[in-house]
Amino acid sequence: MNKRYRPFFKVIETTRGCPNCCEFCSVPIINGKRYRLRPLEEIDRELSLIIKKKGEYLMVADDNVTAKEDYAFGLFDLFRHYGVKWMGFTTLKIALNEALLEKARESGCISLFIGFESLLQENLDSVSKRFVDANELSKWIQTIQGHQIGIQGAFIFGFEEDDPTIFKKTIAFVQKNNIELPTFSILTPFPGTPLQKRLEEEGRIFDRDWSHYDMSHVVFRPQKMTVQELQEGYLWAQKYICAPRSILKRLLRGPGIISFTS
Repeated sequence: MNKRYRPFFKVIETTRGCPNCCEFCSVPIINGKRYRLRPLEEIDRELSLIIKKKGEYLMVADDNVTAKEDYAFGLFDLFRHYGVKWMGFTTLKIALNEALLEKARESGCISLFIGFESLLQENLDSVSKRFVDANELSKWIQTIQGHQIGIQGAFIFGFEEDDPTIFKKTIAFVQKNNIELPTFSILTPFPGTPLQKRLEEEGRIFDRDWSHYDMSHVVFRPQKMTVQELQEGYLWAQKYICAPRSILKRLLRGPGIISFTS
């Protein structure tokens, strides 16, 4: 982690890899599809070295901290023992296990980074995220927030069924569901991913400048909008969601748990 963040967060990695093979995701390519676990005894020793007092903030850098639920229960017991306030990455599947959610809350979880990716079921199905039901998104959000856990929601623009209306739809969804920290990005065909292979075969990648592969630049031709519409729609959504009035509305109406001072 960059030095400027270290005074605020301690960082730990407890697992590596992700069994989900989403078409656009580079995690299985870089960290592997097999989910590997560090022994809890080893995690205990590391926490004893980096956590100096209760109430410290901990960033769990795992790709998916709850992929193996029985392991997560044991891990959360350790977090509770050290009295940390922690954040980590998971999937919407956690909303289906209220016992795990409650355990996470008791262990000091204040926020979870969750990849929603898209509001359209056709997009989710096409990129191997069939385990997400688009019709249940709002209910699952309420379940997570009901356990006093904030949500950092990630959304991607540029999937096959996205047209120019997707930007306002996504903004409306974020505001309605009070997602405290939304993040937007442009679909990017990273080398080695199934997405890159497919778009390459279809002749739709037009930009191979590596500096543009930052999820903020359009490097391929989308299906239902122009390159310019995708780029400008993304920038509009970023500007809208970062407006002080927009932020204040979500924080006032949301569960109000994401805080770095409490």
